[in-house]
Amino acid sequence: MSDKSPKGNPGPAEEPAAASGAGGAEAGPADAELPSVATDCWPTGEKVDPAGGTKDPGEGQEAGGAMAAAAGFPAEAGPQDGATGTGPHTASGSHFAGGDPAQDAPTGASAETPADAGGSHRNGAKRGKHAAPRHRIWQALWFIPEPVNDRWWRSWFFRSLLLLTGVLLLTGLFIGSYVGALHNPTPKDVPVGVVKGDATAASVLSRLREAGDTLKAVEYPDAAAATSALQKRRVYAVLTFTSDATEPPKADQPAPATGAALTVATAASASAVQVITGVLTTALDAASVPVTVTDIAPLDAEDPHGLAPFYLVVGWIVGGYLAATVLALSTGTVPRNFERATLRLAALAGFAALAGFIGALITTHILDIWPDHLLGLSVVGALVVFAAAAAASALSGWLGMAGTGVAILLFVILGNPGSGGIYAPELLPSFFRSLHNWVLPGLGTDLARSVVYFAAKGPGRAVTGLVAYAGVGVLGLLAATAVLGKKGDR
Repeated sequence: MSDKSPKGNPGPAEEPAAASGAGGAEAGPADAELPSVATDCWPTGEKVDPAGGTKDPGEGQEAGGAMAAAAGFPAEAGPQDGATGTGPHTASGSHFAGGDPAQDAPTGASAETPADAGGSHRNGAKRGKHAAPRHRIWQALWFIPEPVNDRWWRSWFFRSLLLLTGVLLLTGLFIGSYVGALHNPTPKDVPVGVVKGDATAASVLSRLREAGDTLKAVEYPDAAAATSALQKRRVYAVLTFTSDATEPPKADQPAPATGAALTVATAASASAVQVITGVLTTALDAASVPVTVTDIAPLDAEDPHGLAPFYLVVGWIVGGYLAATVLALSTGTVPRNFERATLRLAALAGFAALAGFIGALITTHILDIWPDHLLGLSVVGALVVFAAAAAASALSGWLGMAGTGVAILLFVILGNPGSGGIYAPELLPSFFRSLHNWVLPGLGTDLARSVVYFAAKGPGRAVTGLVAYAGVGVLGLLAATAVLGKKGDR
């Protein structure tokens, strides 16, 4: 038995004897010319001699076969398995040779090989107790090893402390935003349309206004204009009266009326319509005035509370900024040049089209909500997803992974409560009332409702807002590429 070097490899002078002892016969010329142990040099396959110099890959394979035969393995397994790193005599793509077969031959995954003793590794990383597993499934799942330096805890501690502080801040903002906005919806200035010249309707709303600021009258020149405003979600209801009076009423008295007609659009906001109906019917019943309620945009039977458009849009937005985050993690937060930036935007556009279609398909044909609106919702979804993805990509391009936190702040923490998707904006605290015109969930929800409940009437503001998000996101990512990217590096 020959002595081993500290790493388990025989010295150059001892290799012939070791090979002879392993084979059980006198060393021949081929045995005498066995090279030193060589390790694989990935990815070229070139063999590197620890003593210096390189050897041709074919020579390395032949030497591996000779060494395997000397150690008692089948001769044909050496070159083939040594080349592929899958044979029984190699656990990590590197050959071993020499020594006593009973001691040196590997017996399983725990056997030490030159790679284990500090040799090169197929994936370029040294093996050790802190190293990531080499199995490809772990690599595909982005297995992240812990630091291996002696003072790893220093960088780990401060970096983790900073990240956890940011997450803690987002947690507090999330709770404060959702609970603060939604815990006690209080209606204020909920708009109700009236027709000019309908003194009775104006008088009723004026008296209700004196008692509180729950409702607000919005005057329109004629009934057609009031109905159009209702369909475009400018108001939630229109109040009209029919009168038998033969002369105009006095200034301090409403005109005699035979009945009131309240036209509502529940799909615009079920919560707002509920408030309007409750206040007006109570007041008119007290005055013994009959009320007829007509709903021009009733909710779908599978969407009785009108929340399906909001949650559909939330799913699309989450998919959009997650897609941008995944690409930032896998390819880098800033593209190196405009070519790569264009490829990233193209990938996001393709993802947006698929995500929009999948969301629409699930909603219309699996959940059976609005089964006639697959195409329209697919277009809405593609626009919403791409707007979210482009905006999140721009934020990541300028702010790094902190941009994902900013995207969550804008799209989720502020966007969802202020969208008007759960409660109408007029029922929210003052800070959130105007957000639905600016935040992505509000614009997306308004557009989805327009498509499924209002025959695509009045979508202009929502479409303009979503296109603006997408355009600013694209320009922002390209600007980050121009300023922070490495244009010459491909």
